[in-house]
Parts: sequence; C-alpha cells; structure tokens
Amino acid sequence: MNKILHFAFLLFGMTVFAQNLIPGQLDPTFQIGTGFEDGMDALAVQPDGKILVAGQGDTYQGVPFNRIIRLNADGSPDPTFTGMGNLLIYENYNEIALQPDRKILTISHYTNDVNSTTLYYHFKRLNTDGSLDTTFNAGGTGVVETPTSWISNMVVQPDGKIIIVGQFAQYNGVASKNIARLNADGTLDTSFVVGSGFNSSVYSLCMQPDGKVLVSGSFSSYNGSSVNGFTRLNADGTKDTTFTPASSTAVGKMGIQSNGNIVANAAYTINGVNKDGIVILNPNGTVITSNGTLPELTGATNERFLDFVVQPDDKIIAVGYFSQYGGVTIRHILRLTANGFLDNTFNPGSPGAMVQAIAAYPNNRYVISGLFTRYQSQSMNYIARINGLSGIQTPSGNTSQTICGSGTLASLAVTGQGITWYNAATEGNQLSSATPLVNGTTYYASQTISNNESATRLAVTVTLSTQSTPVFTPIGPICSGDSSQTLPTTSTNGVTGTWSPTFSTTTTRAYTFTPAAGQCATTATMTVTVNNNLTPTFTQIAAICPGADLVLPTMSNNGFSGTWSPAVNNTATTTYGFTPDSGQCARTASMTVVVNTATTPTFTPVSAICSGATLSALPTTSSNGIPGTWAPALNNLETTTYTFTPATGQCASTATMTITVNPNATPAFTQVSAICSGGTLSALPVDSNNGINGTWSPALNNLETTTYTFTPAAGQCATTATMTITVNPNATPAFTQVSAICSGGALSALPVDSNNGINGTWSPALNNTA
Repeated sequence: MNKILHFAFLLFGMTVFAQNLIPGQLDPTFQIGTGFEDGMDALAVQPDGKILVAGQGDTYQGVPFNRIIRLNADGSPDPTFTGMGNLLIYENYNEIALQPDRKILTISHYTNDVNSTTLYYHFKRLNTDGSLDTTFNAGGTGVVETPTSWISNMVVQPDGKIIIVGQFAQYNGVASKNIARLNADGTLDTSFVVGSGFNSSVYSLCMQPDGKVLVSGSFSSYNGSSVNGFTRLNADGTKDTTFTPASSTAVGKMGIQSNGNIVANAAYTINGVNKDGIVILNPNGTVITSNGTLPELTGATNERFLDFVVQPDDKIIAVGYFSQYGGVTIRHILRLTANGFLDNTFNPGSPGAMVQAIAAYPNNRYVISGLFTRYQSQSMNYIARINGLSGIQTPSGNTSQTICGSGTLASLAVTGQGITWYNAATEGNQLSSATPLVNGTTYYASQTISNNESATRLAVTVTLSTQSTPVFTPIGPICSGDSSQTLPTTSTNGVTGTWSPTFSTTTTRAYTFTPAAGQCATTATMTVTVNNNLTPTFTQIAAICPGADLVLPTMSNNGFSGTWSPAVNNTATTTYGFTPDSGQCARTASMTVVVNTATTPTFTPVSAICSGATLSALPTTSSNGIPGTWAPALNNLETTTYTFTPATGQCASTATMTITVNPNATPAFTQVSAICSGGTLSALPVDSNNGINGTWSPALNNLETTTYTFTPAAGQCATTATMTITVNPNATPAFTQVSAICSGGALSALPVDSNNGINGTWSPALNNTA
C-alpha cells in the first residue's frame, strides 16, 4: 500500500523536539493511554501535526469511534473530529490522503455481511470534521462498486487533483482503464489522457517532485505500449519513454530520494539472482549496482514490506511483516542507509506484531500503526510515534582543515557537545585536545550527549601550512586627492585581509596589511607617497580678431599635458578650462582669450546709373580707413551687390554696397501720318508719350520721305528712337478732253474724279459761251 511520504510542515508551530535522541526510540510526548482495541491500517499526518488513523479498531482510550479518528499531537483524541456516522458495519479503511484544503480522501472496503469474503470498495471524501462531503463528485457515478471493480491507491497532486488506480473500466461513465485523474472536486480531469490505459490491475502510485508519476501493478501494457508492471507517466498522462526499468523488476511501494533515485519495495533480479526487498533504482528505473549486493528479506516466504518512508537524509524506514533481513534478525521495522543497507544506528526494539503503516511527522519523527500491542517493551496498542534521524549525531565541521604553522587538536574547528578525539574511525585510542597536530594526519571526533556517544565520528584531515608573506604591487606615488587608487584586499599571492590606518589621498602614509582569519600569512606594510598638485602655466594668447586662427596649447609651460574646454571659439571672448591628463599631479587652470569687436567699413554710396553707363572703380579704402578689396567685378548692365573684404590683420568685418543699374527706356511717339509733297509738316514733339525729353534730327522735310532720330536729353535712362514720315509725291489728274461746243451749247458738269482716281473740284464755274 502506498502512503504519503512527505508533508509541508512549514506552518506547523510546534517546538523542535527530540534532537539527538536515539533513532527508533519512542517519542515520550505522544501519550496514547490504552490506545486502540484493534489493528489500524492507514495513517495521514495533517500540516498542523494532527494525525488521522483508520482501520479495524472502533474504540480509542475506551471511547468508541467509527473506524476513523483524528488524534492531537500529544496523542489525545481530537473532539472536533466527529467521524462519519453512516459507515457500513463491515467497512474498514485502507487508504487516507489529504487534499491541500485538508479535506480527507479515503479508500475503504466492506462486505455485505460478517461471513462474506466478497469485498466491495468505497472511494469518498470527508470534510475536515470527518463528516461525509456530499459535494465530492456530486451526481457522478465514479468507479462502479463491484467485487471486480475497485480503487487500490491514490495520490494527491500539489494542486489538489487526485490520481487513482486500481481495477476499473470507467469513471463517471467515461472510459478510463485502471487509472484516472480527478479534479479536486472529484470530477474526471479529461486533460489527463490515458488512451486505452493499463491492460490489468494497478496497485501503487508515487508522485515525483517534477510531476511525473511512477505506477506499478500486474499490467503488461499501457495505451498499447509494453510496460511489464512498472512504468512512469508524464504529467499529462503520456508514457515517459526515458524510463526503462528491467522487465524482471516487480514493484510495490515506491518513494523518491533527494537525488532523484527511486526507492522501491520490489522483487528484482541482479546478476542472475532473484531478490526480494528494498532496492534503489536510478531515475531511469534501472537497478543501481555500484553499491554492491543489497540485503533482502530472508525469513518466511510470506514475509513482506508493507510501507516505508524516505527520511530527509535519504535513509529509509521500512515496516511490514518480517523477521529477518539480510540474515539479521529484525522484526517488523528497520532502517536502511541511503544506499539500501541495514542502518545499525536505528534501534526500534521489536514490535510484537506486524507494522502496517508509517507516516512522516514534524521534527524528524514518524508515526507507525498496525497490529502490534507493544513497542520497546512498552504497551503501545496499535500506534506509536518514534524518533527518526540519527540520535546522537556526528559532530559537524570541515573534513579537511588547514592549520597555520603548528597547533593542537584544540585548534580544529568542530561543532558539537562533549567532543572526544580518536586516532581511528572506530575503536582506537582517545587523544588529548593538547595533542600536537601532525601534517597529513586524519583525526576522528565524536560527541557525547547525556552519556550517549555518537555512533559515528567526524574524520578531519589536517594540513599544516607555512606562513606566507602577502605580496603587493607598490602603489604610487599618487597625486593628492586621487581617489582612483585603493589598497587591494587580496595580495598578488592570494592572501585576503584589511589595511590600517584608513587610506589617505592627501598625506604620505605607511599602511599595515593584516590577513583575514583562517589564512596562514604574516602582516605586510606598504608606504604610499602622496605628491602635491601643481598648477599648469601657459603663455597668455594675445587678443585676436573675430574669425582669426586660435589654437590652445595641449602642453603647459611646466610640462603638463591635458585638454581644454569648452571648444575653441574665435568669434567671442571666452574663458577656457585646462584639465590635466590623468596620472599627473596637477590642478586645473584657465585662460581667457579676448576676441576684439570687429569694425564695420563704411563707404559713400554710389548713385544709381543707367544700364551701360560708365561705372567708376569702387574705393579700396573705406571712409573709416579700412583697406580691402571688392567682389565681384563691376557690372554696369545690372544692379549688383558688392562685398568688401578687409585686408588681413585688421579687426574689421566685411561690408556690402549695392549699385543700382536702371534699365534704359525706349521713347514712344504717336506716328505722324504721311503727307503730300510740300504739305504742311508740324514740328515733332520734344517729349515722348512716355515722358522722355529730347531732340529730333535732321530738320523736317515736307518734300520727301525722311527718317528722324530722337535723342533723349542727358540724365535720362532712355535709348534713341526713330520715326519715318512718309511724303507722297503729287500726281497730275488726267481727264478725257471735253469736245468743243458751240457757244451756248450744252456743257456737262466736269467729273469730280479724274481718270486716275483723283477727286476734286473745278473752278471757275462752267461757261458755255466763251
């Protein structure tokens, strides 16, 4: 049967008890009085130290209870636990487990009547007061209770979920062959996928710290894969393919040691020999053989282990029905070393009958129950609490200790009470604490408490070392105030320690190094010289004009290198700070470089000119006496801005002058109409339509067509203009001669248009008489 091995007792507030008592001895603070009247099969320890006990008994200290009871830490019954009132008359509990909320899971079996051998199984949950929890899997059918359908074992995960195993085909009507995981409320957890499950019964479970689950039983396959009665599942229910136990290993109860090794109550084969007992397996399931051949049950063939726990030190306390182990007579309870061999420091005496269950209890104690009525010659009806870890523990200390120079056994650092030194691990001769130490020798220390000496001794191998002198790289000289230098706390040859007096960055001092305790070294001294800081000197830079070259020296007149800040500025007077390079005993320095204000050259403005007019050269010396040059070249065709650049060596700024070049306008006139030769020709206007004054040439000529040129008067931006006046020649009208008439004859009016198209009039009036 699988029991819960470890509990988190972090909240348990009891005083630490029974340190350095003999392992296996009874815990005298657990007083059960008359105890139970019949055997008890199952145990569980609550985080508060109270103990749940269940089995065949139904009275405790003479008071009836209903097959399950809760005891206080001192062994008295807990009156707040009323128990389940509707337990079947022939029902006994097989397993108890606690959920994180302290509700109680139980597996029990019952028969229909006292004479029946047909067993039925119950799986239910009790409230913390022992009453039936009707909310657990409410409305569900769970595992149908029949003689061939049962739950054999369970384990509770840290999150409260429950893994159950046994022989069943379904849970709540859902197929789940011989294994299932339930939610904390008892409903089926469908995220735990078991596939076709196990093909035969499962008997035992063990939850590993990583969430994987060890499973054992009579099965030969899991979800279609061959597993031979012992396997490991991942947290999601899949088979862990890294787990490869030998096919000949048949496993019952299981547990985990701190290094991940698996402790199992098993029938196994090693080197061709069949064995039956506690075996230590590697994390992958293979038998560890490096420790040698482990002992096994050597009594009657029906003897067996029923339960065990793994102690915090990985030792194993096993209980059951047995009389010999490895040929040594030992009854019903024993302790094995972490490697699986009998631990002779465990002295439980001989319980009078089988021990069926064991559970870990706070402060290295363990609760056992079963069919025994005595323990170590004391009446203990069916339950007891015993001490677990080593009674008189081996004193503690480093097993290799180095002593500086010379010393005695009193020089060795060992923690314990009543320390006694020996020259051998067992037996041997006692040694005085004044015994001089010999280099390379191993000495052995035990401790004695209340006249009980520890069973084992601490082996201490001594090395006598020669004192070394700490060696340091000299410091300095340093500059006053240099905080970058410190005295090293570890010498170049590895000695750690402290210096005195306090390190000074302003005064030359001698310092003493004192090695830290535990090192074989002498003191050492070092003198650190502190030099005063000097001020860098520089030749003052003369005032400069704006924009002139400015370079600050990176080396002072007295030999200090460094840098200046801020960046050089040749346009404004600036004070610069000089910071010496590190490693020089120098202060900062400063220099102010004056940048004189620049004079602006002034000039008499040049009047605007007409495009193309003569433009005299610009003056090369300003009105305020600054010589320089102009750019660009003079241009008398368009308005241009000229820049004056002072000659070098003068604190003067540039200046500009814009010379306006006005464009020349073209005079515009109203065209004079053509005239007839000799016609009147008025004088041409001396002012153009667009206001330009001037004169015309040549003189007017009304006899022939002539082109006249207009020349603008001086001082006007205008071009010449021309006008051609057309003088048409005079034509002679031609008429058809009127024939002679007789005096007084009819005379038609003369035509007003000549044959060649000239219109006009005739005079005098017609006279047809003369």
